[in-house]
Amino acid sequence: MDAARTAALASRWRHLWRSTPLQLIDADLPEPARDAVVPRVLADHPGPFRAVLLTDCRPASLDRELREWPRLLAAKGTQELALMDKPTKAKPNPVSLPADILRCASLEGFLLDFWTLPVGLSRGADTILPHLRNLGMIRIDMSDEGLDHLLPAPFWRHSLSIVPRTSVSVSAAKANCA
Repeated sequence: MDAARTAALASRWRHLWRSTPLQLIDADLPEPARDAVVPRVLADHPGPFRAVLLTDCRPASLDRELREWPRLLAAKGTQELALMDKPTKAKPNPVSLPADILRCASLEGFLLDFWTLPVGLSRGADTILPHLRNLGMIRIDMSDEGLDHLLPAPFWRHSLSIVPRTSVSVSAAKANCA
């Protein structure tokens, strides 16, 4: 009986949900349901995505449930994105960030925790984040050239946070962003 009432109520509000920019924060989702709920919400909502904060991002699970999740984040106008993974006994090293995420031209804020940035980034238009104003990186592996190729020059006037133990070199010319 409760399930029927919930389904009826949900269908009455579905148009409103679909017309509102999405703010998805997985921290409040119960553990067993998280792997199914996150991909379903990403697929079902038409966008735009105001904020997608995946505090326990499990790329293997997302890949299994929704293979195109990185492209959806780019295509649906994600403005704020946090992808936070964590080391486990089975996965002591960070996995590679899907390159499609770097094609998310609408990103204004981006937080990464425990990822490896793709090797061989180029300055092509498909990998520049033109509207990025804030970038946070925690436990990130990347080549010395990776940061130069990832960010457009105007970005350096805004905010960059690199937590110690991140494997990256920032040249002095770029670092004076007072």
